[in-house]
Amino acid sequence: MRALPDEFVAYHSRSSRLEGPVSSGVLRWFQLWPLPEIYLNNERYHVADFAPDLFGIGSDGGGEMLAFDAQNQLVMVPFVGMEMKYARLVAPSWKAFEHVISI
Repeated sequence: MRALPDEFVAYHSRSSRLEGPVSSGVLRWFQLWPLPEIYLNNERYHVADFAPDLFGIGSDGGGEMLAFDAQNQLVMVPFVGMEMKYARLVAPSWKAFEHVISI
C-alpha cells in the first residue's frame, strides 16, 4: 500500500476535526478515519481488490468512502460497488479539501 500524502498526515497531527460539515456540492459531511486505523480499514474493505487505484481515508457518514486516487485527488466512491468508474471528484488535492472543511 502506498504512503499517505504528507499534508494529510500533518492535518491529522494538528487538528482534532475529523468529522463535520463540508461546503462542497458533491459532499455534505465527512468522517476521517483515525491514522492508526486507515491501513486496517483499507484491508477490511478490500480496497486494493475492488479499486486498486484508491486509498480510503474515511467516509461521508453513509454509504460512500472518501479516498485518494492515484494522483492524490480526493474522491468519493460507494462502499458497495467500489469501482473507479463510480468515483466522483470531491477536491483536486488535500489542501483544496482542507479549504472546504474549514469554512
